[in-house]
Amino acid sequence: RIRYYRQPRNVGRGANNRTAYRAARGRYVAHLDDDDEWDPRFLRTLVTALERDHSIAVAFCDVYKMSKSGELDIRETNLSARNWGRSDLAPGLHRPFFEEGLVTRSIILGSAAVVRRSVLDLEDFPDEIDYPWDLWITYLALRSGLAAYYVSERLARIRIHPGQSVQAVAALPH
Repeated sequence: RIRYYRQPRNVGRGANNRTAYRAARGRYVAHLDDDDEWDPRFLRTLVTALERDHSIAVAFCDVYKMSKSGELDIRETNLSARNWGRSDLAPGLHRPFFEEGLVTRSIILGSAAVVRRSVLDLEDFPDEIDYPWDLWITYLALRSGLAAYYVSERLARIRIHPGQSVQAVAALPH
């Protein structure tokens, strides 16, 4: 169920993500950078929301920030939640999610969200988009007209350090 693909040369973050998303075959797609972590309940919680309500394009959660060595940084975690609008974001459905997705950027597609693959028109993913590729994926999900679902629980841990450029995309089975 896991396919590994290595680019013949360094093509950049955007091209890597386009390739991975286009290769995904499951009903849902989730992105996980190689140095980040998911809580064991991450997939079950977010996929359950998507399965329960087909009007949801993306399910996402809050995150912990952790140091290079893997220690949780509660100060940075709380600061991030405030800065990105998650500390005041109500759990549950958000429709439309323009504000959460593109203005405050509360939705963390890198490592903290599961997207319904059917809402992603991946042919409409311009080659010139490198970083922030996640905003383009958010835009594709948003224009579906479906909702976003927020779980305020911190079910992902994102490592903060220089050099965060390697990532993986998981295609979840149907």
